Amino acid sequence: MTKDSDECGGVLDSLRIEIAAPSIFSQIPLVRATAFTPWRDPNDCWFPVDEEDGTQHYLARVGALAVGVASVYSEDAGALAPYRLRRLAVLPSHRGMGIGSRLVTACLVDRTPMWASVREHLIGFYEALGAQRIPGNPYMMSSGPHVNMLFL
Repeated sequence: MTKDSDECGGVLDSLRIEIAAPSIFSQIPLVRATAFTPWRDPNDCWFPVDEEDGTQHYLARVGALAVGVASVYSEDAGALAPYRLRRLAVLPSHRGMGIGSRLVTACLVDRTPMWASVREHLIGFYEALGAQRIPGNPYMMSSGPHVNMLFL
């Protein structure tokens, strides 16, 4: 579901996508927890890989409010691509405005080729951004069926 243009206009006019500096890393788990698992402690939404060399976090802000995040991790040799998009999250109050698309587009500027494990119901979203489905059957994860997709 997308929101009407009047509702989105003001938000998108003030939207900024930035590479998150360590000084604002604390905002990332708050966005993830609110977007995915509001019942969890936000500290449970920060992972050791989030601090590894080669990890880049992209933060979407409307004013001072962090409304979305996308994290890209460097992959080991032999992976599907050198980079992996993980944990794309947009606050429920800001979904349907194109923020997720803008986050992915920002990641693609300097992090391609990149792959992602995608919830099956979001295949169309990623295809619209240029991702191609990697052949194979869907596989189950805790959040439901997933497929692998590749951005070249």
